[in-house]
Formats: sequence, structure tokens, C-alpha cells
Amino acid sequence: MEKKHLFIIFCIFSNFFGVSQSNLFEDKLNYINDLKKLLATTRNPNYMAIVPQFESIYWNNTQNDEIDKQKILEISKKMMTKGCKPYPHFVSFMNCLNATIGNSDVRKDVLLHFFESISLTVEYQDEKVFLDFLNISTTFFKYRAIFKGNNNSCIISRGNFDFGYEGMAAIMLNQSSDSIQSAPIIVDAPIITDSVAQANIYQSSQVMPTIEGPVLKFQDINIRLGSRFDTAVIQNTKGTYMFKTKQFIGKNGKFDWSVLDKDLLNVYATFKDYYFNTNDNFLHIEDATFNNPDKLTNPINGIFEFRSERHTRINLANYPRFISYTNDVQLPKIGKNLSYTGGYALNGTQFNSDCVDKKPAALAYNDGKYKFNTYSKKFNFKDSSLSADPAELLIFIENDSIYHPGISIYFEAEQKSFKAQKSKEQYKNAWYSDTYHKLEYSIDNITWDLNSDSMLLDINAAKTQIPAIFKSGNYFTEKEFRKIQSLNQFHPLRTLFYYKRQYKTDILIADEIIQKMKLSSMAFKGAMQDLNNKGFVIYSPISGDIILKPKAYNYVLSMENKMDYDAMYIPSLSPEEPNASINMVNKMLTIKGVDKFQISDSANVYANPEGKIVKVGYNREITFDGRFVAGFYDMKGKDFKFNYSDFNVTLNKIDSIKFLVKEKDPKTGKIVEKPLDNQLVYSSGTMYINDPDNKSGKKKLAQYPKFDAVTGANVYFDKKEILGGAYNKRVYFKIPPFKTDSVKT
Repeated sequence: MEKKHLFIIFCIFSNFFGVSQSNLFEDKLNYINDLKKLLATTRNPNYMAIVPQFESIYWNNTQNDEIDKQKILEISKKMMTKGCKPYPHFVSFMNCLNATIGNSDVRKDVLLHFFESISLTVEYQDEKVFLDFLNISTTFFKYRAIFKGNNNSCIISRGNFDFGYEGMAAIMLNQSSDSIQSAPIIVDAPIITDSVAQANIYQSSQVMPTIEGPVLKFQDINIRLGSRFDTAVIQNTKGTYMFKTKQFIGKNGKFDWSVLDKDLLNVYATFKDYYFNTNDNFLHIEDATFNNPDKLTNPINGIFEFRSERHTRINLANYPRFISYTNDVQLPKIGKNLSYTGGYALNGTQFNSDCVDKKPAALAYNDGKYKFNTYSKKFNFKDSSLSADPAELLIFIENDSIYHPGISIYFEAEQKSFKAQKSKEQYKNAWYSDTYHKLEYSIDNITWDLNSDSMLLDINAAKTQIPAIFKSGNYFTEKEFRKIQSLNQFHPLRTLFYYKRQYKTDILIADEIIQKMKLSSMAFKGAMQDLNNKGFVIYSPISGDIILKPKAYNYVLSMENKMDYDAMYIPSLSPEEPNASINMVNKMLTIKGVDKFQISDSANVYANPEGKIVKVGYNREITFDGRFVAGFYDMKGKDFKFNYSDFNVTLNKIDSIKFLVKEKDPKTGKIVEKPLDNQLVYSSGTMYINDPDNKSGKKKLAQYPKFDAVTGANVYFDKKEILGGAYNKRVYFKIPPFKTDSVKT
């Protein structure tokens, strides 16, 4: 059996070698017979049937040009000389001729150039390029496609085409790609005139391929990019298809968003020089000009991309997409009361503020009553809403503001509904800074209905356990200062101020500090990011620039006893309702869930507000009812007002004054405060907590706290402990106005 197989193989190869060694393709008269002999060696009926088809359609037609027949003969001879095989080379050649000859779109000059291109390709290109040229040309003549696969295609419609050869020996063709005048392709789509492109300040990094080898040249065409999912069109373009790399190198063109929705014809990109690989239909085109009259006043420059992808709904499509180069795009039509300057990116139908230079966009809202500014590298816009995470936020209160360096925001313009939520990004532990109330907040959410007067401040999770914190903008403790160092071998703030003083400079750059101070780059840059998040510095990871904020000076100078500070601290635990709200008309901050808040730790001054509610006005002016303790004075009443600048509390209506004494608890042995039985009532006055320049209590001023009872007080004897309650409130002792100092001791 093996001998029989070997014999058959031997006969086949002997037959082929016998044919190849004979004088094939020496004259036109024997051409068909020579072809039949050659393809007979394949023993494939389908391949052998190609020759009779060619013979009947073209070769025996007396009306066909003898010159063309001579060209075919010469090419066949050259193929034999180059070692081309019956299959696949001659089979592909004959298939290509059958598709080409007799095609009404192929004029005589195009056919001549086609033959010359085949001849040069056989001569100068390798086997793969030659076969690609034949097979792709066959596909082109049959379907007008320069690529046709199972999943996608690239089809040429309208315009003119011609064959050519670029590179070595191209001079033999003596033709220019700009003088194509033949083979019109049927028009199947209207062409819309391109708009004037905006000048591009960016130098495109896209390097166009060098055109060489066999090519198809096109003028005034549309390119249909088809797939299982959609069909897109590059309109009104021209260019060259390079067989060697399967690339289309184009000049000018237009691509609109009607691939997603026919109503988006006016949303489109135009471009000058571009190229793409035809087998994957992915477009990446730099220096494109984008037009969207519904959003943009003028066209903008950037990068255009397209890839055909599956999408179940239009709003989920990622392509076509465009991204502007810079963040200087203005959108006057973005929405009522909104102004925007930033990047412009359109992914499918979804618009965001991204740009190539990655600089942040600025968005401002101002309805004449309320206003806020926000900055982000990526705003996402959807219908009448916008969102960003993270975003820098400024909410204006007159000439002051509430600020956060990086928060997640959502704004519904039509409903005028604003929400800010703690970001999951690097700023998740950052505090709000309020320059009107002169406070810092640790909260999760801000909810603001701009149709109302109230802004809500809240903790989002574990509301029964995690308090919202409101502390003075001048709050400082040595413990907080030491915590900044964390696990570092250096204290970040001390390091910055040492460098600033040592080198007598206000220019702080991370890499220079790391080098001169011999610090770990990772540790130092991580510490700078942490200081940025906590409001001590403005740090740019890209440039390395570091700008010291007032809070940094406050902490360092306070630690060095060169600056006064305070310990005002208001925790809020409010499980059932928002922790706080700001009335945007009268600017009052109302904090709920306050069991106790501290005014001065050094003077033992604190309050237990009635209803657990305090109200904070401008510059930490706090109003509350309830209990107020300063030294050995324990007071209860209403309309108590803390004045931060003067550092005193005006006690407008004191219902009772008890005096606290320190005793040892017989059970625990600890020193505790205990009120005396007698109390003063119906009084008013002012408690001076400390000198206004000594809020920290660093200076030991013995006269503070001190109390001025401007209306005096009454002492009643109606308690049961006094003669069994024999007296009622008509019996009392009136104390005239009085002053006491050193109420702490």
C-alpha cells in the first residue's frame, strides 16, 4: 500500500515538473492549452474549471485587446520564472482575471495599470504580498471591498479608483495619485460639505505609513465600515490602499454620529491625514476637527476614534468617540445658569469633560441667589444632569465659601438638586473647610435643593456610632500634630518648614526636597498627598509643586508657641435625621445631635445644649439653650451666645446657677465635680472664658474665666431640705449685680 501511495505522489510531481520544464507561455496561441496543462497538475476539478471560464469569457472574444492578452502572457511567463505554483498562485491569478476582465467599471487605462502592478509585484515582492494582491483585488472587483471577513468589511462606494505601484520601479508607471480619472463607483450616499477646521496648536504624534509596493488609489469615495453590529461611513475622502500592509492611508474625510442615531447627522468629525488597518476597522485619527452645533459655538480640535462594538442600547455605545486636546472649550449651551470651560469628549452619545492634556474642567452655577463652582478632570453629563468623582467644590456664602478638595458630586439642573458625597478616591478622608462659619467639617454628604433655602449635612453610614465633627478653623492639639507623622521617619510639616527656612525659599518642589533632605521618595510623596487631603498644602503629583496653606502655618506656629489656637470641637450623633443644615438665606448653621461640645479644654468650658441643638453664625458665633459649664459655675438657661472673637459667652436668660465643688467619690476614689444644693436663679450676664489673644490657654492668666452678672440674681428657699419646705418662691434673697473672677479655682 505504501509503495502505491509513493508511486501516485511520484507521478503527480513528475507531471508537474515535466510541465514546468517545458516552454510554457511562449505565445498567445498556446496560452489556454498551457494553462490547462498547468492546472491539470492540481487534480482539482474546481481549479481546472477556471480556465474554460476564462477562455469563453475573455480569451476567445475577438473584441478584446490583443495588447492585454500579451500582458497576461508576459505575466504568466514571469510567474513561472519566479517559481510560482499552479496552486495557489496561478489559481488566484486566474480568479482575479475572471473577476476583473469584463467588469464594466474597469476602464482600459485602469486595466493596463492593473497588469503593470501585477508584473511589478511578481518581480519585487515576496510570495505573501503577491497572493494578497491577487486575492484582495478579486474581492475588490467582486464586492468593491478592500476587506471582507466573516465579522466585518471595508467597502468602497462612489468615486474613482486606479492601480499603481509605489517605491522601487514606480517610475515605470509614470502616473500620479492625484490624476485618477477612471472607474467611477456607484454613488449610494449623499456627501455633506465639511466645515472649516479650527487651527490646532498641538503637533500630531501620528506618523503616517510610508506607501510602497502595489496599491489601489481612490478619489472622491465613501468607505463603508460594516460589522455584525452596525455600518459606519467615512464620507468624501480619498487615499491609497496598500496591499503589503493591508492599510488605507487617507486624505480628508468626514465621520458623523448617525451610525448611532439618524438624528445625529450634525454631530461629526472631519480630518485631514489618517490611516487604518482594514482588517479590524479601528480608526484612531489625530488632528481631527469636531462639530456639534447643539453644544458648541465653534469647532474644536482633538482625536477621533471608532470601533464597531456590540451595544444593546444607544446610550451604552462607546464609539464613535472624540476627545479635545485642551481644556479651553466653552459650552454656552450647556444648561440654564451654568457656565463651563474645560475638555470635551464624546463617547458614543455620552459627553464628559476629558481632554488629552488631562487638565481639569471648571463648571459654575449662578442663578442670582445661589452659586457654586466645581472643578474636575472628568465631569460626566447626561441629559440635564452632571456628575464627577472626584471634584473640587466651592459653595459660596456671600464672599466666603464651603470648600472640599475632592468630593463626588451630582447635580440635576432642571430639578436644581445638588448632592456631594464622600469620594472613594484619594480624598475620602478630607474635611470640608467653611470660611464663613470658620469651621472644618467631617461629614459624608451634602444634599441641597436649590429651590429651598436649606442645605443638609449628614453622615451616611453607621449614624448611631460615627459622629459628624465640626471643629474650629483654628483648632489645634499637640496630639493632632504628632499624628500627622504617622509611621514616617520624618514629620511632614516640620520638614517643609525646615526646608523653607533653611533654604530661604517659598518655592517647594518635592523632588528637590527629597534630594536635599535625603528622604524616601515614596514616603515623602505619600505624605504630601496626605497633607493635601487634610487641607495643609496644595500638592501636584505631576509637577511636584507644594503650596503651604494657612492651616499648615497655624499648626507649625502653634506647636512652636508662636501663634494662638483653640480647642472648639462639636461632635454630632444624629441617627434619625441629618446631622446639620445651613439656611442659605440667614447663613445659620444648625447642628443636631450634640450631647456636649467643648469651647476650651484648658479652662474646662463646655456646654450640654438643650434638645442637642446648637446654631452657628458668622465666625463661630454659637447660640444654644441648655447647660453651660465654666470652671465651678454650672448654669442652665436660654439664649446663650458664644462670641468667638471676644471669647466670651453672653448668658441672656439664666434660669439657674449652681456651683461645682470637687470631691472624692467614695466608691471609685476619683475626684468628681458635685453641685452644691443652693443655687442662684433669674440672672443674666457674661462669662469671659479667657483673653481673646489666649484662647489656647497657653498663658496662665489666673483671673480667667470670670463672670459678670449684670442683673444680679435671686436665691430661693423653697426646697424641702429647708424647714421641710415651709417657704415658697415669694420668699427669696435678691443679690445685686456682681462680678467674680478665677472661677476655675
